[in-house]
Amino acid sequence: MLAHNGEINTIQSNYSWMKAREVDATSSYWKDDIQKIKPFIDESISDSGQLDNAIELLVRSGRTLAHSQEMLIPSAWENNPRFTKKQKAFYQYHSFLTEPWDGPAAIVASDGRDIIAGLDRSGLRPMRWMVSDRYVLAASEVGICPSVEAGAYKTAQLEPGQTIRYRIENDELLDESQVITKLSEKNPYIEWVNSKPLEVDQTFNEEKDNAIDVESLSDFYEYTPEEERLILLPMLKGEIPTGSMGNDTSLAVMSKNSPRLSRYFHQLFAQVTNPPIDPIRERFVMSTKTYLGKRGSILKETAQQANLISLDSPILSGASVDSLTENKSLKNKTIVISTTFIKENKTLEESLDDICEKVKSEILEHNKSVIIFSDRGIKPGESVVPSLMVIGKVHHYLIDAGIRLKASLISVSGEIRDSHDVACHISYGASAVWPYLALEKVRELSIQNETLNISIEQAQENYRKSLNKGLLKIMSKMGICTISSYRGSELFEIIGLNSEIINNVFKFSKTRTEGYGFEHFNKNLRIYQQEERAEILSGIGGFYKHKKDAETHVTSPKTVLKLQKAVRSGELSDWHSYLETLEDRDDVQLRDLFSLPETTNNNVVLEEDSLKDLYKKFTVSSMSLGALSEEAHQALAIAINQIGGKSGSGEGGEDPARFDNEKNSKIKQIASGRFGVTPDYLASAEEFQIKMAQGSKPGEGGQLPGFKVDKHIAKLRHTVEGVTLISPPPHHDIYSIEDLAQLIYDLKTFNPDNPVSVKLVSEPGVGTIAVGVAKAGADIITIAGSDGGTGASPWISIKHAGSPWELGLSETHQALVKNNMRHKVLIEVDGGLRSAKDVIIGTILGADRFGFGTLPLLALGCKMVRQCHENTCPVGIATQDENLRAKFPGAPEQVVQLFKFIANDVMAYLDKFGVSDIEDLLGRADLLGLKISNSDLSKSLHKILMNFSIEEKHPGFIRHSEGRLSRRITSEVIRSVERGEKSFLQYPISNEDRSIGARLSGEVTLRKLSSKLAENPTTISLSGAAGQSFGAFIRDGINLKLTGNANDYVAKGMGGGSVTIIPQGRKMQGAYHAAGNTILYGATGGQLFIAGTVGQRFGVRNSGAIGVVEGCSAHGAEYMTGGTLVILGNIGFNFAAGMTGGKAIVLKTQKNFEEYISETAPEYKTMSDIDKLELKTLLEIHIEKTNSETAKKILDKFDNWENMFAVFGGIAEVEKDSVQLKPESVKALD
Repeated sequence: MLAHNGEINTIQSNYSWMKAREVDATSSYWKDDIQKIKPFIDESISDSGQLDNAIELLVRSGRTLAHSQEMLIPSAWENNPRFTKKQKAFYQYHSFLTEPWDGPAAIVASDGRDIIAGLDRSGLRPMRWMVSDRYVLAASEVGICPSVEAGAYKTAQLEPGQTIRYRIENDELLDESQVITKLSEKNPYIEWVNSKPLEVDQTFNEEKDNAIDVESLSDFYEYTPEEERLILLPMLKGEIPTGSMGNDTSLAVMSKNSPRLSRYFHQLFAQVTNPPIDPIRERFVMSTKTYLGKRGSILKETAQQANLISLDSPILSGASVDSLTENKSLKNKTIVISTTFIKENKTLEESLDDICEKVKSEILEHNKSVIIFSDRGIKPGESVVPSLMVIGKVHHYLIDAGIRLKASLISVSGEIRDSHDVACHISYGASAVWPYLALEKVRELSIQNETLNISIEQAQENYRKSLNKGLLKIMSKMGICTISSYRGSELFEIIGLNSEIINNVFKFSKTRTEGYGFEHFNKNLRIYQQEERAEILSGIGGFYKHKKDAETHVTSPKTVLKLQKAVRSGELSDWHSYLETLEDRDDVQLRDLFSLPETTNNNVVLEEDSLKDLYKKFTVSSMSLGALSEEAHQALAIAINQIGGKSGSGEGGEDPARFDNEKNSKIKQIASGRFGVTPDYLASAEEFQIKMAQGSKPGEGGQLPGFKVDKHIAKLRHTVEGVTLISPPPHHDIYSIEDLAQLIYDLKTFNPDNPVSVKLVSEPGVGTIAVGVAKAGADIITIAGSDGGTGASPWISIKHAGSPWELGLSETHQALVKNNMRHKVLIEVDGGLRSAKDVIIGTILGADRFGFGTLPLLALGCKMVRQCHENTCPVGIATQDENLRAKFPGAPEQVVQLFKFIANDVMAYLDKFGVSDIEDLLGRADLLGLKISNSDLSKSLHKILMNFSIEEKHPGFIRHSEGRLSRRITSEVIRSVERGEKSFLQYPISNEDRSIGARLSGEVTLRKLSSKLAENPTTISLSGAAGQSFGAFIRDGINLKLTGNANDYVAKGMGGGSVTIIPQGRKMQGAYHAAGNTILYGATGGQLFIAGTVGQRFGVRNSGAIGVVEGCSAHGAEYMTGGTLVILGNIGFNFAAGMTGGKAIVLKTQKNFEEYISETAPEYKTMSDIDKLELKTLLEIHIEKTNSETAKKILDKFDNWENMFAVFGGIAEVEKDSVQLKPESVKALD
């Protein structure tokens, strides 16, 4: 029934909830035969197959195909100006029946009566459609059927969430508004949703919570002063707590303390095969709306099914909980169940079983539909069942019992304090939480910090906002937009719990290790008010920053000092002292459990020549200029270049004065923000790196606080000085593995001699992803670990996202070997590498190359004070403050000495193993020994310690072969330029001709012919349907003219020149649809003129180009920081989200224009005389290049332009004073 291009990110929760719906589902259509259609969903098939199951279930149960599709893949309807109140009521009612099947999805389906085409709520897949006399054609690109396309009299592109329907019987085509209008009239949905759901949201108040002993409970739940200062204090200001320098503390299972249960859970994230969502700029498509109560059958539609309780957020106030337990109409539906017990009387497992039986009884015997689990009533001598364990256990127990949909679960817990805790609870089945103790701590902090001038009520509301923002950030990592789709998804990897607990409580979680079972947790549960306060607080703390005699840090102050002494003195004795200090600590990382031959006292110093091949395997990991000072960034590049390795530029661009000399970073990174990615930047590279994810914050983009964006940094990044920069979580040109292959193709087309690296982060399934990346054409795959460094990341990501590289590296190596792909790529590993021991373990697990980030910074003088994100680095390494930069103590020689020590030790290990070449150890994981641990963790690591050595070695770089048309254009133009002549070329083009212009731009730049080309420009006239990335990375002197249509990514990375597109086809009413999605992505210069409409995310991250189009779809001008856009037609929703620079001149004559503007857009103004002059000039050029009828008509109405146009420009006033250069007052744009 269904053809699906995409991924269903929520498939685990969708499957769980459909399984829950099966048991007591009723249907007036199936009646007593309903058992015949069970199970509703086949567990063994793909996400596309399961979606097909669900749609077929709804269609065969009486709904139309369009109705079924709109139920399961709804639009982002809540604030969408496309919909009337009646239509929004349709969507809201169906949100009572089912959660969205969320993820990038373009679908085409048929039931034999209708054919529909639809797009997901975020528009993460392209879907172009057109109508001719004989055909309706819907496809992901143009050029697949040229004869039909040439005869089209209507062309368009589906917007996010849109559906079209074609009825075969009477040849009727309905667009979205017609489809949803018909559906919304099927039942009185607006009457049902207006009268039935009950709102219980209540604000906070200033009253003290006298029902609890805050001090005793704070000790019991191990609240620390560090946590109050670094986590709760920023949250009461409404901020997301931010840290830096990565995570070097222990895994929860290896901690000498007793971490709370949520710390065993590592957030999963999307990379490559499906994208994360931008929760800042695309907040529009996300929702925290939550419903409580008994759910009805998905196969029925009645007024009673709207009889639910509505919440705007899953974070409850005390007053909201009181409403649930004391309100006349609600208290009979609600029951509070205590999660406390006495350890002497029963075990943890018995307590969980008792809670489950109690819940079942309350649901079946007393018709309770809101179950609140609470530890607030704890008495001295009692213990508390971990709240996450309660939620997970009851959730699955009720599914198995067939009554899960009869009740919602709420956790009232003193354990919960940050967004990670909240996300865990919701992911395992909770509908809402009340973090009562954290809220009371926030109350106290607001009183203690009266200089903040924040009231208690506002502080608690800010805390809730911060939790919501953090929760959306965690959801968005997996590309999930709604709370209802995230609930029950179990999207975490568990590290350190054994199969007994996982199979019992967290059934659908990912895990690759074993660990502790119920017995351990039962033994270590605290007893309330039984221990002395000093005993409770002993050894805790230091989780975020180093604290003496508390949580172990790999990089302790003592270790740092000894390393710096060694690299400055060059003495082996000092280096050995560093290694002894490094190893003389508790085991905190997985690799600490591996044993190698002893080489600590290696006293042999080898000649430089014998280390040269080894140095080539070392890289300095990408760290951006901006996060680092110019001095530190240059020192790293100089050092690694001296020994023959490579350094990464990071995502902040690089000063052109450094190109072609010893200061050049040979690896140029292309990240999601595309900051500073110009043709010259690309030409300076010896290797390209596509950063899909970063170890310290996978599923998020890099961030640079506004006070670090000084004049120099802003110039290199093509942004505005003083404005915080947060890169989008996704690359907007990579929503699938095919898109990644396209970017790799673009880069190799620009410079066919350069290898392309793709950076991934360790998580379950990364091996499968790596195989896809290898097939997509990557030459190098980097596996980063969760302990990688960072200049600025949310603490909830630093501490809880991703997994150790040991797991990801071995999985990747083994997967590539099994798929006969290992010889095609090199594997690099990075993330917290500290010594030759790490290099050897990395090699044995499958790495060819090794990235060092934090360690070289320490060698330069970093004191590990973790203030990178505050611009207050005391040694001038991670700051743009000129006074602090003057204190920079580093020299390239210190970094060179560091790598000499490491290389020397690596050679000593090779001697111990009896091999002469490090490659002889590649994949020989059977050579590693294993220590014994207190849990089952060590035993579970045996499966990665297998011999996966490879026979066929990597052949070195294989040169890319560019397309025939690209090659022909390049050779002809280069000949003309070298003769000092202008050129004019004409060719047909098809959608197989991709990245046209990139090869020419690359060749001109690499041959230093840029100024000659500008003096002797070329005009290349093409006709047909252009393939992806038309005009990518072109520069001044290259002028492309296309008569026809273009696909996605037109003019991305354009640094100059021009692109003109004139669509062809039969004369049609309205504008032609001329080009696809993500046009001018990251462009830094040049001009674009399109005589038609374009798709989603037009001008996203435009940093300097001029673009004129005649209408665009959703998310136009998103996160634009420079350049000028002119839009002579309708815009889609969420326009100018996060726009912080440049100018957009937009026709505002469409209905409800203001509702299409993002809340984070700059305030628009009427046209000034300068704006009119600029628009007039651009329209005249547009007419000259395209002969646009639309532009001609608008030009004739010059006198009325003030009423016709809106001008966006300047800084988005998301929060006051968002542009600051002082760290204490800067505000991020989220």
